[in-house]
Amino acid sequence: MAGVVLALLWTVPAAACGPHLHRSAARDAVDGARAPLVIGDSVVAGAVPEIARAGFEVDAQCARQMSAGLAMIRARRAAGTLPRMIVWALGTNGPQRYADVVRLRRVVGTSRTLVLVTPRGPVPWTGPTAAAYRRAARKWRTVVLADWARTSSGRAGWLAPDGIHLQARGAAGYARMLRATLRHFPRPEPAIDAFVPIPGPPAAARRVALRTAGATVTRDGARDAAVVGPAGSRAGRGTVAKQGGCGGVRVVGPSRRTVPGRAPLVIGDSVLLGAMPEAARVGFTVDAHGCRQIGEGTAVVRRLARAGRLPRLVVVQLGTNGVVTESDVRRLLRLLGPERSLALVTPRAAGGADNRSAHNMRRIAARTGARVTLVDWQRDSAGRSSWFQPDGIHLTPSGAAALARRLRALLPLARPLPPEPPAFQAIP
Repeated sequence: MAGVVLALLWTVPAAACGPHLHRSAARDAVDGARAPLVIGDSVVAGAVPEIARAGFEVDAQCARQMSAGLAMIRARRAAGTLPRMIVWALGTNGPQRYADVVRLRRVVGTSRTLVLVTPRGPVPWTGPTAAAYRRAARKWRTVVLADWARTSSGRAGWLAPDGIHLQARGAAGYARMLRATLRHFPRPEPAIDAFVPIPGPPAAARRVALRTAGATVTRDGARDAAVVGPAGSRAGRGTVAKQGGCGGVRVVGPSRRTVPGRAPLVIGDSVLLGAMPEAARVGFTVDAHGCRQIGEGTAVVRRLARAGRLPRLVVVQLGTNGVVTESDVRRLLRLLGPERSLALVTPRAAGGADNRSAHNMRRIAARTGARVTLVDWQRDSAGRSSWFQPDGIHLTPSGAAALARRLRALLPLARPLPPEPPAFQAIP
């Protein structure tokens, strides 16, 4: 009851507040998709221009309560204008329990990303509210924590004397924190329609079908090309269908045979797109798709497992477009079974910074021993600016060559296991 009384005393009547502020994103930060939406209170109102410049649509109102924020989400969803990522920056004006966050996630929709911004200030409910947010972020992959309470801790000059509202430097810091969450923006379902050259010698009039995630890749020796399209369909030659700037699924076969049996497979995102010829030259089948997340990569493995076409080694280069959790890796291990090897390539964040996916990969590789091999690309490439485009993530030719060298080092894992000796041997 005391908390409720404090909330009522703290909350400023809406009539005493400034105007309702709404601003569209000042730049396209998510490849033509609807800009992520920030729903905030008077804290966000102090950083509207900065947040808009970071690529967000902003809606802020002093004294806004959770009920008002939920009403706005429901209205936008009913109108078909709710984006795929919502930033929830409410919590200054009243407590929110874990059950409230569960309800919020249900209203947003589980297919969207929900970013929760921890509140701060000299009121008793900010700590419990932040704890509820952290619990939700640990539980669900589509819930992301933007920890303003910790980010702003000890930052002199960021906050007004009340310890809540923003000064100019605080507004800039707040916008930077939100901009870092854009890597969690959910990408569209894969566009499957591409025409991809496959290096290698032609095989006259021979066609070999490979199956990948919801697609059929047909190798035509006469044309030496792969046609990628929905199973049973004919993809248009010479075209790559675009969806949200992600492009289509691209698959190339190995340029040369480096191990007996089925070639090892590397599954990746737009980083791997920049190293497809190099990876094929060291003996890998390469399956890459811009914007790919771990769910789509797992679907590739599942379909190959059902078709009995999994190689001895599968390498997963994902995590750029969403967090890879320990549960994701364990799911892959179950699909691969005990006789196959899994290698994980740690992703880089913008500028080469560390990230949750890399941390999770290191932790599960340490726990599972020989079952998971770690290629710590994030650490191996530190300080190698010449390997990367200006975003610090995508590859230059020298970076593509470096990644291919690390893939080549994994080839011993791709060799078939030696046959077990018979239980009884005749003694001459």
